[in-house]
Amino acid sequence: KLQGDIGRFGNVDLSDISGYAELPDGKVISGTETGTLLIWDGGLIRAVLVRPDGEGGAFKPCHKGMIEVVRFDNATKTISTTGADGHMRWWDYATVRDAEPEDDRIEVLIEPVKEAAIGDGAGGLCSVKSIITTEPDHWLVQDANGGIVRVAIGEGGELGESRQLTSFHGGCINGMDISAVSDHAVTAGSDGTVRLWAYAERREVYRSKFCAGATFVQMAPAYVDGSQRTVIAGFDDGVVRILLRCSDGFKIVDCFKPHNKRVTVAKFSPDGSVLATGSADGTVFFLAA
Repeated sequence: KLQGDIGRFGNVDLSDISGYAELPDGKVISGTETGTLLIWDGGLIRAVLVRPDGEGGAFKPCHKGMIEVVRFDNATKTISTTGADGHMRWWDYATVRDAEPEDDRIEVLIEPVKEAAIGDGAGGLCSVKSIITTEPDHWLVQDANGGIVRVAIGEGGELGESRQLTSFHGGCINGMDISAVSDHAVTAGSDGTVRLWAYAERREVYRSKFCAGATFVQMAPAYVDGSQRTVIAGFDDGVVRILLRCSDGFKIVDCFKPHNKRVTVAKFSPDGSVLATGSADGTVFFLAA
């Protein structure tokens, strides 16, 4: 049975920890879900690293949101961190090693030696979950928003162009339906997207993104729509949208909000004249189709 020290947070807010690295002096540096960096020594927090924010000792987290990746580079004597905010920052190891909090607070102000943004290949920033750095000329980055991104690396280690290699749902897939008349499938995800797939070709055709997570999706049965181009999608906020599958994207045909909580099911009557929707709020609505 393996045993180890249990980290004790003391007066520091409890946090899930994803990224961490062991340092040459035996201490451990870890990220937090609030974006601060923790220096651990023998199971106790020695210091909380934060960035300066103006004057008067004000400070802000090292990152916005969860820090997913923490790495120590012995060659350059730097610590690199990145996570949900899509920024990579490098910190001087000697500065981190010598960080000593003052008597009245545990936070230590520290500035990165450099930083760079990790693009998602589509004009935004990656929400980084993990990075594979085995190749000298590029990294492979897992984007929590739903994608794998190739980031070019220059000879000096600088981050270059980002190119999205593949895209998929970011988070749970809550619903799926397959057409009976064509090689297409639709999926609904917690990331708020409804996506059309050409599964025989193993590719995404297009997607639409909405303001709430998608919790249910179904193509209208053939006795309602012989082409099965009509799609019923339910959402976390109780909204139901009727979508039409067109050549270049989904078109919203109708939108209504019968429920106060997530939509869990929708079914047509046998004659296709009534659409019933059910929800986690315990209600069922019957709507003229």
